Amino acid sequence: LDIAPRRRALLFESKSFWCRCERCTPGRIDQSRGFRCLANVDGQGRCKGTVFALVPKGEEPVCFGRCSRCDSNPSEAQAESYSTTELLLEDLLQSWEERPPRGLLSSVKIACIVDWVTANFRQHISADHAYGHLAAACLGLGSYPEALDLIGQRVAFQAAAYPELSGSHAWTLESLADIAVQNIGCQGQSELVLKALVQEGRAKRRRSAQEALRQYRQAEAMLLVLFGPSHESCVKLACKIAAVKRAVAELREPTQQPHPPPAAAADGDEDEDEDDDGGAARQQGRPLAERRASVASGRRLQGKRAR
Repeated sequence: LDIAPRRRALLFESKSFWCRCERCTPGRIDQSRGFRCLANVDGQGRCKGTVFALVPKGEEPVCFGRCSRCDSNPSEAQAESYSTTELLLEDLLQSWEERPPRGLLSSVKIACIVDWVTANFRQHISADHAYGHLAAACLGLGSYPEALDLIGQRVAFQAAAYPELSGSHAWTLESLADIAVQNIGCQGQSELVLKALVQEGRAKRRRSAQEALRQYRQAEAMLLVLFGPSHESCVKLACKIAAVKRAVAELREPTQQPHPPPAAAADGDEDEDEDDDGGAARQQGRPLAERRASVASGRRLQGKRAR
């Protein structure tokens, strides 16, 4: 998932060959090195398209392709701006590697950094790493929705940058589901021991649990192909999937018990009390003609008793 020059250098150092695959071919778009276009579109503001760097040949300076939306070719000043912004983010990431930001950044500062990254990068591995650090900082503050959004952006980047099977993509999906199940009231550990689940918001929690279950299964499908069912990662995922299934069952809406039928009136009581308030209340819901006949019958009975 790294940018092509670093990916090729790593393969040469570890495997002693220069990769010449389609993704590493000089002059092709580097899907892990995208920037937000700096062009203004017909005076309507900054373009929302993506400008990708091209895979360089050897030590040549990086070049950039056309915008995916407005089809503009970056000027020299814009190309320099992309490179400068990339270096700024990489310096920030280096400082976070030495001293992680979790516990050091406020929610306001996190939001400012996210806005800056989003404004300058579209599909870039450095933005992906930044979102990982910032998501951890959000979790330290208990800000689960913000962390979910950042990890969701990581999942989207990894799927777009490398659509094939990827361990990184699978583990990020697993992290996304872990945060979701913690947010709905589950203990996010290897065995996922379920906590007591409150009644309020049950339907929403169940939908979140079902989405987490889908993400776990998607990650499991990748890892099973890559490593096999006996791999530690696959065993842990199987435990999590079983636990979230139990959570979904616990979060089902309770079935409503049917109302018991009203108790039958004692013989003779209904006719004797049709004229009082209780009798009138019991008559509600009966057809009008039937109610009139019942009242008339009661009056005739009262007349006979009086005689």
